[in-house]
Amino acid sequence: MAEEHDPGDQQAEERYICIHGHFYQPPRENPWLDAVEVQDDAYPYHDWNERVCAEAYTPNDSARILDARGEIVDIVSNYEKISFDFGPTLLAWMEEHAPEVYAAVLRADRDSRRRFSGHGSAIAQCYSHLIMPLAPESDRRMQVIWGCRDFRHRFGRAPEGMWLPETAVDLPTLDFMAEQGIRFTILAPHQAARVRPPDEDVWCEVARGSLDTSIPYRCMLPSGRTIDLFFFNRPIADAIAFGDLLKSGRRLAERLSGCLPSCTGPAPLLHVATDGETFGHHHRFGEMALAYCLREIDDQGMGTLTIYGEYLDRHPPSWEVEVREGTSWSCSHGIERWRSDCGCQTGGDPHYRQGWRAPLRAAIEGLRAGAGSCLDEALPRLVKDPRGACEDYIEVLLVRNADTVRRYLASHARHPLSPDEEVALLRLMEMYRHAMLMATSCGWFFYDIAGIEAVQVLRNAARVMDLLREAGVQDPEPAFLATLALAESNFHECGNGAEVYERFVRPAVVDLPRAALHGAVRSLFPALAVDGAWYHFTVGYEAFECVSSAVGTLATGRIYLRSGLTHAEGTYMVVAFFGADQRIAAGAGPPSMPHPAELPGALHRGDAETVVRLIAEAYPFRVSSWGDLCRDERRRIFEHLLDPSQQSFHRANESVADRHAALLRELVKGRVRLSPSHETWLAAALGDRLAQMLCADRIDVARLAPVAVQLRRLPEKTDPVPLNRAFSTALSRMCAALARNPDNRELMDDILLLFASLDALPLCPDLRECQTIMFALARVHLAPQRERSAQGDAEAKAWVDGLQRIAGRLGIHTG
Repeated sequence: MAEEHDPGDQQAEERYICIHGHFYQPPRENPWLDAVEVQDDAYPYHDWNERVCAEAYTPNDSARILDARGEIVDIVSNYEKISFDFGPTLLAWMEEHAPEVYAAVLRADRDSRRRFSGHGSAIAQCYSHLIMPLAPESDRRMQVIWGCRDFRHRFGRAPEGMWLPETAVDLPTLDFMAEQGIRFTILAPHQAARVRPPDEDVWCEVARGSLDTSIPYRCMLPSGRTIDLFFFNRPIADAIAFGDLLKSGRRLAERLSGCLPSCTGPAPLLHVATDGETFGHHHRFGEMALAYCLREIDDQGMGTLTIYGEYLDRHPPSWEVEVREGTSWSCSHGIERWRSDCGCQTGGDPHYRQGWRAPLRAAIEGLRAGAGSCLDEALPRLVKDPRGACEDYIEVLLVRNADTVRRYLASHARHPLSPDEEVALLRLMEMYRHAMLMATSCGWFFYDIAGIEAVQVLRNAARVMDLLREAGVQDPEPAFLATLALAESNFHECGNGAEVYERFVRPAVVDLPRAALHGAVRSLFPALAVDGAWYHFTVGYEAFECVSSAVGTLATGRIYLRSGLTHAEGTYMVVAFFGADQRIAAGAGPPSMPHPAELPGALHRGDAETVVRLIAEAYPFRVSSWGDLCRDERRRIFEHLLDPSQQSFHRANESVADRHAALLRELVKGRVRLSPSHETWLAAALGDRLAQMLCADRIDVARLAPVAVQLRRLPEKTDPVPLNRAFSTALSRMCAALARNPDNRELMDDILLLFASLDALPLCPDLRECQTIMFALARVHLAPQRERSAQGDAEAKAWVDGLQRIAGRLGIHTG
């Protein structure tokens, strides 16, 4: 570790600091739906992407800097001052589901170019985060090409650097990167094997902890190309990620500046690299510590903030390096974490074993070989240049619409393709995509094969097998499951990998027949059964009839489906039954298949058991329980069924305060204590009433206070989650309205009254959006209003007073 020095030892312009954030989440999409399904353990968010985005990606675009009193003095984007990479699959999710954050990341890269001599903060990342040294050569090359092209599409420029997943490195991978114009990458210091000083022939072995990380190095590659390498400061990076450095932004700045070496070269670089999620998700308020640190370094002259591309232009490497191939930053055994029980794991009991990794790796590699053989055989019959067709498929993934697909097919088809050949080609390309996704590093990183990350790669593998079968290849699943059965789970109830597959993977399959079954179930509920899009599928309902009796409702008809991914299409005869006891059954078959003649009679006789049995016996594709539906579809239907009861609940709660006003006054005075069951009911009723009032289009703020006062007497029975969300949303709407019309004094008063009404409740709402809106409003309007107030303008004085009171509530310093 470099010796610490007084920050005043050198001039700031000779001392450089760079912080790199590696922002990444594994692809979580259901491979058949191309959408992330609800993940209950991410509650109150829909899924982990949404949760991590709220806890890290959004806050780093609007990080608060506080003064000594804990008041906000600035709100800044950390992305503009650090080096960062974002996973391409994560950016694709953000583009659709968090467009404001996505736009902020792209904007930060553009803005950073003004600060860093034309160099942008963003660098590229290999496309789907697989361990490059373990991947076939064709996949390694494609990961680099797709990563570069994804970056150009989003950031509007060529990438200078590229992040290697888990920094797993070997020379062929570095050569592929250099071939695509990548200038540099970032590694851990133990990944350097030997270094050579300028103008010398003798190489020096690098002992652990001895590498000078304050300079870049040049690596000569087998092709004769070169790539420059930065080796980050591991002790400080570990203190940020796993220690307590993020508890204080000032301490972080002092640690970074204090470790700047003074003895090696004229322009030492202190740089660290860590997961971007460290700043906010892994360490709450970590983004604030980072923002304060960056401000402190700038303001106190502790060093010059830079990024790798700018530093290379100013200080190109003079030393050479040879890397330790087959090493990574997160496994002390090289890259064994992704293929063996090396002892490295995260998140589980220390006694858990990872013997499951080797069978999982063997199963995935065997399947990848089979997919490769299929591609090698089938693609030349359909396209002129198989490699070029694979490279250009990224354009379809970036903008998946009819025009892009049409251009892709026209550009690569060997001959005019029939509709069936178009489907065959798109299936092959989707198979290739999922063959890389099934090798995503997270599948092996954690502690068990039953974890959500390993299940995700198994789902991608299942999609590959599905597409292989559709290509006419002998079913690879039996051999795959036989290998997977050797992967023992640490959880007795999960058994082995094959059992995990049956339990968590097979139910997630939504091919055309299963999509038809979902449509059949939706046909039971007219509000849900509409022509149009369901995920990427185009859906059409034909000749549907619904018949009801005392035991339930029976729907019959035909459903047309077309996949937006492969353009495969089909029409299915379907039937669905929803019993009075709320069970479901559905069946699907060929379009010419007749429905069992006995079905209507059984329904009208009230024989639900026969209806269910006939469906199970007659149709080749079946749904027999709610568990056969995908998770979000279950949620949608359940909420649809519960909506009438919920509306009745809302209406009943509206009148609770009026009907029982006298009783509630006594309760507020503390003259009576209800039984636990009555308190629970009353807290639910009042909490729901308050949430509904906050969600109204026009909030009657004056009526909130009495309900809040009544609810205050039941704090331990109050569920804060829906109230926190309702309060945050209501306040954000009101602040946004004030930003659009800053002179609306009545709205200012309503915002203050809203705060006062909810003061005594045990709430902890997320105020970040409100703070961002009001901070921007104050920055633009407060100074001119103060000038008018100083000149005796009473309206301006009242406006300034109102804004300062709101700012005080939000913890914003206004001077």
